[in-house]
Amino acid sequence: MINRTRFLRILAPIVLVALAAFLFIINYKSGTWLVGWDNIMPEFNLGLNLKRAVYAVWQEYRGLGLYDGMAHAANLMHTLYIWFLVFFLPLNMLRYAFIFLTYLVGGLGMYAFLRKIFSLRQNQNHATEASLITTAVIGAVMYMVNPAIIQLYFAPLEVFAVHFAALPWILFCLIHTLYSPSHKTYLALFIMSFLFSPQGFVPTIFVICMIAVGMVALGYLLQKSDKERLFSRIKRVVVVVSIILASQAFWLLPYLKGLPQTTKVIQKTRINEFSSETLYQRNKARGDLYNVLTMKGFMLDTLEKDVQNGKNVFFMKDWKDHYDSISVSLTMYVLIGIGLIGLIRTFFKRDLFLLPYAGIYTIALVFLASNTPILAYISNLFRTMFPPLGEAFRIPFTKFATLFAYGFSVLFSYGFLTILNKLKKIKWAGFVAIISLFLCLLAYPAFKGQFISSHLKVKLPTDYLQLFSYMNAQPENGRVVLLPANTFWNWEYRNWGQRGSGFLWYGLKQPLLMRAFDPWSLENEQFYNELSHAINAENLPYFEKIQHLVYARR
Repeated sequence: MINRTRFLRILAPIVLVALAAFLFIINYKSGTWLVGWDNIMPEFNLGLNLKRAVYAVWQEYRGLGLYDGMAHAANLMHTLYIWFLVFFLPLNMLRYAFIFLTYLVGGLGMYAFLRKIFSLRQNQNHATEASLITTAVIGAVMYMVNPAIIQLYFAPLEVFAVHFAALPWILFCLIHTLYSPSHKTYLALFIMSFLFSPQGFVPTIFVICMIAVGMVALGYLLQKSDKERLFSRIKRVVVVVSIILASQAFWLLPYLKGLPQTTKVIQKTRINEFSSETLYQRNKARGDLYNVLTMKGFMLDTLEKDVQNGKNVFFMKDWKDHYDSISVSLTMYVLIGIGLIGLIRTFFKRDLFLLPYAGIYTIALVFLASNTPILAYISNLFRTMFPPLGEAFRIPFTKFATLFAYGFSVLFSYGFLTILNKLKKIKWAGFVAIISLFLCLLAYPAFKGQFISSHLKVKLPTDYLQLFSYMNAQPENGRVVLLPANTFWNWEYRNWGQRGSGFLWYGLKQPLLMRAFDPWSLENEQFYNELSHAINAENLPYFEKIQHLVYARR
């Protein structure tokens, strides 16, 4: 007969797998592609995009050619993951599968992490293993269904999805290495960090990850130990941080080399000049303490064009109405209250095992609370003193929301465990059931197919796949210009439902000139300025001259 603890060990990961699998089944729309907003789709030409990831420093295919302003080399592992999945799934299902796999991996990582961190302090808690397992699975579900993560997955971008999956696993390996160092743990940390390297595609996300690493390392250094001197602990921290940086060196070093120049370009492009402050103000509108604590971001206020009806609608209307309902608001207050218990106990007990996660939560809170007295002053001072970083973090929600959700989930789990340990068996089960119901209520629209926006589940016209096949048979020594040149904005709408920055370059081997590349290239922007002038002035000689200059770049 299986005892309760063993049963819970088996059941816990099954619950997380079942949650992710059910959401995949209910949200996948047969015959559609998950395409739109910002997306990474190497499946349109895997060999081509693998080559581009390897030779990513100079990107000849983007406009007139440019030095990488992001970190496309970091997509190497993502391309390999998609290449693996292509043996099992049809092309249109690959992106669906990858996004939901990151969701599952993140949940399992949080479960493993919480079990690890609470087991390290089990003697202090006097908690049973059953309590620890239950807490870990509830905390993992909280990490998966909280409003911040729901908003980021509603219009998924691979870098944020990988970041969600990476945080718990990297910190799991980190604490395992710090407290039980060996050649195997050092190697595991390197491999784990390398496997999650696609989060570096947007380098500021890697910075966020390193903030979490730094806080955990600091907590380790501050702990008193009779067995280890401070110098030994400092040495170990230097080693683990070096291991993580070494695992990212293939994209990090080229990015840092070009950073001084690319930063100047990014700040001067017209798209960023016109949009950066607007984006920041939209984030600031949800930067008050109430919205930050309840994890409501600018996505809930985003308007999207309904192509079929020809009018603007709230992109997350169902979720906006859901989160504004009284029942969900009360549920969030209860969950925040449990997290507050964990936060207060962490500071009150000066728990150096958990203080780093309170620090993670607080740092993310400061940057998200851009419309909150005192905290707003700190974030504004940061933007003023470091303009390039202010530009990089002009959308604080997408950068810090996962970190905030992660810190909150740890503190919530500690508060949950604290309450659990004070309850008798019957009340224990009832409390677990009630919190489980609250978490289900919190994510209810996801169970109706609204985990990912229906606007992004579209049927891709076969014309595009035929175009890729045709162009693949053509010479590579030329550039493709996307027309019309009627706007400098890079957000496009197509009558078959796709909207966003585009995807054509993933299937074309020829360099492609389009507005999506303007933010990283003044030359690309200037080309379209001149092309638009020639077309509007109906100046054929000037148009032909521009065409000649484009070919001359080859």
